[in-house]
Amino acid sequence: MNGEPQVIMLLQALFNRFITATTATISFDQRRCLRARLNTNECRVCLDVCPSRALSLSNQTVQFDNSRCTSCLRCLSVCPNDALTDSIDLGHLLHQLAHKSGIIISCDQSKTHDNQLTIPCIGLLSEPLLAAMNAVSQGTFHLDVEHCPRCRNQHTLCNLHQINQKLQKQSKDRGGEFRLLYWTEQDRKKKDHSLNERRVFLSFTGKSIARNSKKAVRQATNNPEATPPDQKSTLKQPTKIQKVLRTAMDLLPPDRTGERDILRSYFFTLQAAPHCDCCPRCSGMCPTGALKRTTENGSRQLNFTSSSCSGCGLCIAFCKKKALQIHQGYANDPRLTVQLIQQTAPPTA
Repeated sequence: MNGEPQVIMLLQALFNRFITATTATISFDQRRCLRARLNTNECRVCLDVCPSRALSLSNQTVQFDNSRCTSCLRCLSVCPNDALTDSIDLGHLLHQLAHKSGIIISCDQSKTHDNQLTIPCIGLLSEPLLAAMNAVSQGTFHLDVEHCPRCRNQHTLCNLHQINQKLQKQSKDRGGEFRLLYWTEQDRKKKDHSLNERRVFLSFTGKSIARNSKKAVRQATNNPEATPPDQKSTLKQPTKIQKVLRTAMDLLPPDRTGERDILRSYFFTLQAAPHCDCCPRCSGMCPTGALKRTTENGSRQLNFTSSSCSGCGLCIAFCKKKALQIHQGYANDPRLTVQLIQQTAPPTA
């Protein structure tokens, strides 16, 4: 027993080191930045949400200073083309919510819970991601924000409140249900009043190591994340959030029509004007593969896949004829529909 305090201190030191090692590491691939794809693009959403000035502009190019980054993940949540990424498995998060009840979502700095899912920071939770989580959740789930007001990333809490209020209103207006509740200090005291800090710490240490070890395995075996960085930069693929929305549509119970309508609002519809001649500019510029140009019987066709579109607008900006329009929302099932939006007449004999 006399050596127990020393053991606790050693475990604390090891645990702090472990937590530091598993803090989210943000990767910035400048080649996927919209500014790099089109030199007239002026996207600055990541710059606008970064309070630590880890992101800056130099000669109209976004620069990332990792030494300033606090890993709040707000930049990840707003980037329209995954130029800023982490190895977080969002699909796993949705599957857990869909198949388990009573889940509590928290960051690595929060106390341990039963049925806990760990994310690096609540700044990751964008509006479409939270909408997807709410849509598929088996029942009420909680978000542990007890530590947030004391965290260096406390600014993320205000943004989370705003998103929650918007989603609550959308759920009410569309006949859906909003299932997310905050887990606070009062909730913890009701559940853990019999636990002292030592038992909480020891339990948290063991569970966190096991949890993050499993998470590392998930990340290593996740095929999209295993793609070499040089290939990912040029590979045309849907963004992470588009994949999340598609997964949510797959997991969504058929009777949740209100939630389905909300999810559809985060997809996009693209229209081509009659003077579009199906030139290759927009499909070549599209970073996600949502636009594809084909030829059939001498007729050029322009096809659009809503479930792959991130709404970045590069196609519109690059169109010389100004023939494209985009708006948020998609009426049909975006997973199944490849829409022919323009077709030229075949050449006459």
